[in-house]
Amino acid sequence: MGLGKSVSWNALITFVVTVGSRFSKFLGSVVFANVAGGASLGVFYLFTSLFRVLRKLIGLGLGQAIVTQTAEAVSSDDTDHVGEIVSSALLVRLTSLCFVSVVLYAARHRLGRYVGLNRIWIYLVVALSLTMLLSTARSVLVGVKRVDVASTLDFLKEISMIVIQIALVLLGFDAFGLVAGFLAGMAVPTALAIVRTARFLEDLHPARDRIEAQLSFARFSFLDSLVGGEQIWIDTLMLGAVVTITQSDIGVYGITYSIAMFGLTLSSSISRAILPEIRDLDVADQYQNRDRLVQKSIKYSTLIALPLFFGALAIGDNVLAFIYGFDRGFEPLLFLTAGTMVFSIYQPVHQTFYALDRPRTAFLVSAVTSLSNFSLNILLIPPFGIAGAGLSTAASMCLSAATGLLLLRRLGVVSPLPFRAWRIQFGAAVLMALIVRFGDVQVGTDSLLSTSMLVTAGVAIYASVVLVGDSEIRKQLFNRLGSLTAP
Repeated sequence: MGLGKSVSWNALITFVVTVGSRFSKFLGSVVFANVAGGASLGVFYLFTSLFRVLRKLIGLGLGQAIVTQTAEAVSSDDTDHVGEIVSSALLVRLTSLCFVSVVLYAARHRLGRYVGLNRIWIYLVVALSLTMLLSTARSVLVGVKRVDVASTLDFLKEISMIVIQIALVLLGFDAFGLVAGFLAGMAVPTALAIVRTARFLEDLHPARDRIEAQLSFARFSFLDSLVGGEQIWIDTLMLGAVVTITQSDIGVYGITYSIAMFGLTLSSSISRAILPEIRDLDVADQYQNRDRLVQKSIKYSTLIALPLFFGALAIGDNVLAFIYGFDRGFEPLLFLTAGTMVFSIYQPVHQTFYALDRPRTAFLVSAVTSLSNFSLNILLIPPFGIAGAGLSTAASMCLSAATGLLLLRRLGVVSPLPFRAWRIQFGAAVLMALIVRFGDVQVGTDSLLSTSMLVTAGVAIYASVVLVGDSEIRKQLFNRLGSLTAP
């Protein structure tokens, strides 16, 4: 059993647009680092970290509830109730937004000093308002299994942000340009998302029983969203609280973190696509197919993260110096890429917990992850700085993967780990790293041409070895390409 037609299509589209988003972020970060400077990046990363925390408070974990309830409504051909689902969730989120806005206003002066930018509370309120609407509409699209459309909107958001941010930075607005571009870039996809889901929202009226059901489901998914997900907001806020850490150091760490997160592009794409599918299989008591789908998801999820780590090991220090002009950041880059290599395994497991209606389990794993990261940050950041932050995050990622796999088996999902496929991927990544390192010694990475050639050669070597060694991945890829080119 492969990933399944709808899952593989949604995962493929999501992966393509995610890669496009990451690449646009990469190009933007090069401009930001070389034009605006590390200090302006530090201000921006502090702003986005605060935004991530507050976004979790506004979201209240209702995103998964909207997806699950919408998927159930679609499965039972009861789409008339989608408007009720959405309006109920929006009412709860709007109440939370009002409360958070009052708190931000009261703390506006302290926030401005902490971030290093005036009127930061206003920018946060605008960003939270936009993301409340966008994330709600996006959850509806995922619930109706249009993950491809939702991912395309994500891509549009990233492209809009990067283009506007680059323009403002080149005009000399620096930190303010980064924040203003972030806000402006969210406006277009938000409007399009509302238009795209309008046909499901003809009957908007909140219902008390619906709100109670959502809050009951979201008890643990909210806590999971609060402590789970990417850990950069914990790292950045704690780095900002240490007086010996400069905003320039925070900017370097943010860049290395964004590079490492590229390793999760395929894993996150698959994870977004499998939730409604696993839900359907579990409800239909098709446990064997459910378990196989989970296993395949885990198998494919490591395809990008493994070579990224070995690539960073081979030429990461030279790339940071040449592209970004950084003379530091190699250690956190290695730690973070190692962490994402392991964490890529956990992402589909995390979504499986929700598909099995186990938000409490997902929360427990996320709570352990964040608690360990917070504790290790306290111990490691003061003596080791951004390297300590990277090490603590990598350790917590490994802990979450181990804990998640153990709990998944206890829930009865019997999915043997794909060790053979991992051995092939590991061998291909090591061979790639050795050849790329040799090429670096011979031709160097001090020009755009030589760096591009080495990276392209590395990707080609890794992909070729994996395709030759793993017949199932080869078959899945050729089947998908054949369906795309079929008349």
